[in-house]
Amino acid sequence: MSFLDRLLEHYQINIKDLDQRKKSRSFTDLVRPECSSYFALLRNIKAAIYEKAKIVIYGDYDVDGISSTVILVKAFNKLGIKVGYFIPSRYIEGYGLNKKRIDDFYNKGYNYIITVDNGIVCNEEIDYAHSLSMKVLVIDHHNRGEKCHADAVFHFDDFLDYNCSAASLAYFVYCGLVGKDDEYCAFLAGLAVYSDVMPLVNNNLTFLKLAKDFYNKRHYPNISSFLPYNAEYSDFSYKLIPSLNAVGRIMKDQLATNRVARFLLEEKKDQSLSSYIMACNLEKKRIISLLDIDEKNSFESEYSFSTMTSIDEGLTSLLANRLLREKEKATLVCTESKEDELVGSLRSFKNIDLLPFLENEKKITIKSGGHKQACGVTIKKKDYYRFVTDFASYCNKMAMNNKTGSDYITIDLSSLNKENYEILKSFEPFGNSFEEPKFLIHVDKDELVSSKNNKAIFAYSENKEGRVIIFKNSEDILQERYTSFDLIGEFTKSIFNNTVTYDLKVEKIIPYCD
Repeated sequence: MSFLDRLLEHYQINIKDLDQRKKSRSFTDLVRPECSSYFALLRNIKAAIYEKAKIVIYGDYDVDGISSTVILVKAFNKLGIKVGYFIPSRYIEGYGLNKKRIDDFYNKGYNYIITVDNGIVCNEEIDYAHSLSMKVLVIDHHNRGEKCHADAVFHFDDFLDYNCSAASLAYFVYCGLVGKDDEYCAFLAGLAVYSDVMPLVNNNLTFLKLAKDFYNKRHYPNISSFLPYNAEYSDFSYKLIPSLNAVGRIMKDQLATNRVARFLLEEKKDQSLSSYIMACNLEKKRIISLLDIDEKNSFESEYSFSTMTSIDEGLTSLLANRLLREKEKATLVCTESKEDELVGSLRSFKNIDLLPFLENEKKITIKSGGHKQACGVTIKKKDYYRFVTDFASYCNKMAMNNKTGSDYITIDLSSLNKENYEILKSFEPFGNSFEEPKFLIHVDKDELVSSKNNKAIFAYSENKEGRVIIFKNSEDILQERYTSFDLIGEFTKSIFNNTVTYDLKVEKIIPYCD
């Protein structure tokens, strides 16, 4: 079977599906909302404008929430209307609308609050705003709870059968108010597709492709500090998004995340803001590299790993993501927020949907929400072990029920070449619901060669164009009892001293004995 056929079989698509996925996208490919809730939201906003009401936009502290806020502010700016905006601190306000901030908005004379990327379950806070004669409009993509009390609600399931970023919803509100599309706002919506790990289908795929095309065409001055001139999809995931998110994760001052909003809003090169964001990201990386796991407060099952830590709550999702990759299991990371409470981040792979689990745990959760593979939760400290046990049971059950064939594509050393690498690249972008594939190569022990400094082990294809690279467990691999290995990892391209090689960077090793 050819390399292309193996990929098509892995993704369960055909050549026509691949051609459709590969094609360039335009604004005409977007499925736009034609639902009553969308038009009701627009009517409410236009009424506020007609009344000359004072409007404030209340966002969220991640890239999706900040991008959503910026898109809406830009819409009002286009109409010549000045609005307020606020991005909460995860350490001060926490997630979602709160009464203290509503009081602040009321005292400043705001009549309308537009929440974006939050608000769908904030009925108590919305009722409080209503008691002050304020109106609340909600644009959100999080899981619905009971009927939202807002004056108007725009949610993805009003017109789509898959989740999308809040920034995508904000983009359609922009178009409804301004009356035309905007490349930079579409770029922000596409950025949020990756940052919030949305499924790469339909509108989400279109926004992501538009984001890459528009950046490589326009090279936005503010963004160019973080991306190369010809950006790849991976540059969004590994360079830009982590930098923008880092500020809200490690900085605890009130206005830290508002600086990121200003950075995205102004579109011009601002070296001081760029340097500030870069410094936050470097500090975040340093902190993450030092994080350790307390085995006493950790619990590991076949398909889950849970741990209680003492880190800042802004870092729990980063540690959960790291452990998800390292353990290859659904992960829960908790830390103390108050004397008797824990906040936590949950992460999982595609075969484990976390939302039904959180629904089942409502009796012991104080607050919860998120998406299928990425959620946040607050629980009582006394309920930690019960919650962890339930989490393990749920993950084991879901993983077994949804177990499919191998997650790896089996190839040989000769498959690591330029032609196959280009075929693999033609399947991009990779992400949620279309993850980058892992490849498995079986090698005999006598094919392995140690590097001169003994820090790596290699196996080469016959023409030396392809190679397998192992950076860990070299002592274990060289044990006499092992005769061969299944080596699993990502297919990548490397350039060193002007020499190009096509590599399998090994992440997992399965040894065999005679």
